[in-house]
Amino acid sequence: MPPLSRGIIEEHLQRIETSLESIGATAALLMAWAAFEAAARRLTPAALARPQNPARLVEAMASEGYVTPDEADVLRHVGRARNEVAHGRLDLPVSREQVESLIAITRTVLRLDAKSCFD
Repeated sequence: MPPLSRGIIEEHLQRIETSLESIGATAALLMAWAAFEAAARRLTPAALARPQNPARLVEAMASEGYVTPDEADVLRHVGRARNEVAHGRLDLPVSREQVESLIAITRTVLRLDAKSCFD
């Protein structure tokens, strides 16, 4: 799967933020996780060429130092929620803060990718 452009990923993040109230945190979490995975794939396209389960994706990003230990903890928690929701647990409480944290971490990953393009 080829990496998406930073512009497309950022456009999706903007859409999630704009529509968060109307679509709800549960749907926004799924969309934000997809954007996070797309951003991660930009940094390590070979290692993440195929879709990854959330735990594997977080560990790959943490082991390479692309996310801090605190960010990895947030991602692990959000990744578990993502899995439950994606597999039918639609009653799982998902907070706006979880979605906003995921969006912020995704933007950090996008900044790392932009920086690496100029090194």
